[in-house]
Amino acid sequence: NMAAIQKLCTRAAWLEQGRLARVGDAATVVADYVHASQLDGQTNEVEGYLYRSTASDPNARAELVALELLDAGGNTVSSARTWGATAFRLTFDVSEAQRSFAAVISLATNDGVVLVLTSTTPDHDVFFGVEPGRYVVVCEFDCLPLAAGDYRVVIGLAVPRQEYLWRNDAVARLRVESVDIFDSGLPPKNDRYLVATPHRWNRPVAVKSTDHELI
Repeated sequence: NMAAIQKLCTRAAWLEQGRLARVGDAATVVADYVHASQLDGQTNEVEGYLYRSTASDPNARAELVALELLDAGGNTVSSARTWGATAFRLTFDVSEAQRSFAAVISLATNDGVVLVLTSTTPDHDVFFGVEPGRYVVVCEFDCLPLAAGDYRVVIGLAVPRQEYLWRNDAVARLRVESVDIFDSGLPPKNDRYLVATPHRWNRPVAVKSTDHELI
């Protein structure tokens, strides 16, 4: 279990066909291993895109053409940042008309644990139908809640509440860069925890024993 290795080990070694392929801190080695073994061959990562289709399926009812990661200024980037403004731009083709259609995005751990899931519908109220053709839709996060590390991007194109017309559970890798969001000298990373939520601590206040009694 990759999550257990990251949780219990500080260092790890990756053996490939009996040879040492990588050694280092557990989180980095696990992320590199998962990327090589699970994502490679399934994703089409090219410069400027998290995913770009190399060939269309003539039998597909719907199909993702491209997935881009955007920063706050709308520029394409290769990685996100904890609490950063982040957007995913999906370009997809549809081959048959649908009265109701939905785009779905999930962000998951390398073990497939879903951390974020959203869709145009039913999770939001962006209702639309489609005719055969190409479409672009953007999903924006004002504050990406993920700690630094690597994650899977899951994309689905669906008839809401009925069926997926296209889905890939590892369409791309999302890399989240380390940011010291709490100014503590310890930026959140996914080898310690996965989701970084805005919060604050108040300084402790001394209380007298007479003011604090156990009931």
